[in-house]
Amino acid sequence: MTPPIYTVLTLSTVIPHQNCLEWSEDGQLCVLTKSAVYILTPDHGLALSTPPDVKASIDDQSSAKPLGWYKTMIDMSSRPVRAWTEISDGWGTLSLGSLDVSIQAVTCSPSGLSSYGRCVLAVLNTNMEVTLWEGTKNHLKGEWCMIDNVTDHLIDALALNGTTDGEGVARQEEVLNAQTTCIAWSAQPNFGISPAPLLDASLLAIGNRAGSITLRRFSRSRGESGQPTTTTIARLELCDRWITQLAWSKWVASGANKCQSCMAVLAYAMSDGGIGLLQVSQTLDATPDAFVPDYDVERQVRVDVGRFPELAIRPDKRGITAMRWVDVSPQNTILAASKAGTVHLYALPPSPFSLPSILTRWYGSKSLAIQIQRSSAGSSSLSPVSGLFYARDLDALVLALSDGSVRVIHGFSSDPTWDPAPIPSVPTSSATAMTLTESSRAFFVRTQQYASSGVSSVPDYMDVNRIDGFVPYDSCGTVAWIYEVSRPTDFSYKHEAQHACVLLVAPFWSADDEWVVKTIEEKMDWTTRAAPAHLLRGIFLHLADTTRFERLRGALLNILDHSMQEDPSTTIVFPEWTKPCSEEIKMRLRKSLATQFFGWESFLRIRMKLALADGCWKLCQDAQMRNDFGRAARSQLAAISHRVLRILVRHLTAIVTTLSPADVPFVLRVVVQSLLPGSPSDLSSEAQALSDKVNAMMANGQGTVGLHEMCPACHVEVPLQDITQATCLRGHLWARCSVTSFILSTAMVRTCIGCNRKALLPPSQSFPTEDDSWMPVAARSWVVKELLEAVDRCLFCGNSFVRIV
Repeated sequence: MTPPIYTVLTLSTVIPHQNCLEWSEDGQLCVLTKSAVYILTPDHGLALSTPPDVKASIDDQSSAKPLGWYKTMIDMSSRPVRAWTEISDGWGTLSLGSLDVSIQAVTCSPSGLSSYGRCVLAVLNTNMEVTLWEGTKNHLKGEWCMIDNVTDHLIDALALNGTTDGEGVARQEEVLNAQTTCIAWSAQPNFGISPAPLLDASLLAIGNRAGSITLRRFSRSRGESGQPTTTTIARLELCDRWITQLAWSKWVASGANKCQSCMAVLAYAMSDGGIGLLQVSQTLDATPDAFVPDYDVERQVRVDVGRFPELAIRPDKRGITAMRWVDVSPQNTILAASKAGTVHLYALPPSPFSLPSILTRWYGSKSLAIQIQRSSAGSSSLSPVSGLFYARDLDALVLALSDGSVRVIHGFSSDPTWDPAPIPSVPTSSATAMTLTESSRAFFVRTQQYASSGVSSVPDYMDVNRIDGFVPYDSCGTVAWIYEVSRPTDFSYKHEAQHACVLLVAPFWSADDEWVVKTIEEKMDWTTRAAPAHLLRGIFLHLADTTRFERLRGALLNILDHSMQEDPSTTIVFPEWTKPCSEEIKMRLRKSLATQFFGWESFLRIRMKLALADGCWKLCQDAQMRNDFGRAARSQLAAISHRVLRILVRHLTAIVTTLSPADVPFVLRVVVQSLLPGSPSDLSSEAQALSDKVNAMMANGQGTVGLHEMCPACHVEVPLQDITQATCLRGHLWARCSVTSFILSTAMVRTCIGCNRKALLPPSQSFPTEDDSWMPVAARSWVVKELLEAVDRCLFCGNSFVRIV
């Protein structure tokens, strides 16, 4: 059977770098081109009412349902170019990349860093400048704005005074420290605290021409310019050569207690081909607070950096073309790097705190020579690596070369070799370099035949399918990559408008049902802050196959019906706040709500199950199946609602002395929701106790107006009987805010991309309106405002919000 091709998207642009594709934790695919970063978001797991911007597939019988993609971009063509000669007249600071500026690299931050609770992108151009960008109203289709110029901060730190020759030389060396050659953003460390504090402890590593590395930390808090900024954490002078590549390993718990301390390894490649390692440790010195635990990353996170005494890869004057850490197991991470003609592997020696089972794996360095795999006239073993990833089901490292061929390193975690070993669950023929290279060539031929618009045009041996970028779409063999047709014998000039790069998404091998179910079970236990739409993307791709979905529906229901873990919200206790209402309690309440809503691992698992149940419900074609998955979704939804209400009730009980008459309507709404049929008895009892305290503090009947809103159309009273929608006596139907339950009769709303639930905008995002006049009268409470600020993701499915209007 001919494998399907899910996406064939042509981009009329130039790809300047082989490793041009990267996934963000928000589930967006960043495509690096010469003058822009295209940001593509697949529609798997999304439920927006607006259709995708593009649906591109091959219209033949073998192609499955096409993928829809939301599309936007960061345009760098109009950015001003910095003149380094104005800072230093030294020859060593000249930038040849300023003659024709293009984008050199892009790296994505962990999710939750931007002002809207999403990822931040760091972009490096050939003029050695680094800028930070974030999506604003709609990160799927809307504008991305620059929020910080990191190079400005690096230049501000230079000592530009001095007139003598000696000082002039020192000045040139300082400028070289501000000229960035590579960037890499680490993941978010896990300090082993429950609930996980929502602090940003990730680090942006910046390599430069002077041979040093700067570690900077992003801060969402607004600086003097009114924008988020980065601050320097550490700066290390390593060598007298350029730093050309950077790669972070994952963070692992370190120390005997494995709590509140974690360690990662930063690999850096030098221009002479050597690779060194830095050990970066972070320790959280937690200080319990009188009200709720409050963690400040600047005061309580200590960063220690140490240099490994020996190089991981010895220099040999051949530059590093690709470098990445590969996570084989929770405590087994291997560095993979490529040079012309060879692949180098390095595994860290086991630590004293490693598990006994980890001690048997190989460690040290290995080198494998790349053999030529002929598929076209441009085939060469010296071609640079365009992308690599680890296939866990094959225990293999899959590498794509720019000549269009694919290589496979088998037995990657035990004994790396080019020779395949028999795998019972996967046919040997589907896991070899020859079969994967043939598949790559077959996809290229089919795409070119389709692009010829009916004209018989079959690529011949002289046509090279040059691969730029090669990343997995899922964990079961489906890959996204970019190719461009090239003829080595054609020396004619091709201007930029003639370049046509094609993004393909297709499976190189297919996984069986058992592996798909195993993958789903692993995803249900995922505890990162990545968006569920990103984690479930590959699962929804496989379940879109109706035949497979029919076979797996029983196993899916078993996963969804699996007993939930204990609710940690039943054990949290907040001491009563005895001080008057102030900015201090407002900020502490916001941080505590955000931590309780999004810091518990069990809470994240329920959201994952709800997202899976909703997705399966949409795929069902049988009424009974829809009822089964609908029942599972309602069960998860009820569990989330009760946990959210319990967290709100306990916070409101702790701050009851700070409440004013303007805050009472919202408090009573929370009480009414907690007393609805089906609520746990302990939740109802706590809510009733809160109601008694509020009524004792306020005058009779004061604040009850918030329970009975007026219909925005006919001004008839609308009672609070349903928390999802409001219906007046004349039949007008209104949606309710998924966070506060107030009627939504304003354009100042945001929409969840995963479940299409809507919520009021937080005051910080309600521009151009500066005041709260657009909010319902009963919602003009400082408690409601802090709640809206704390919820930057959907409370139910965990995906991000967008502003459509």
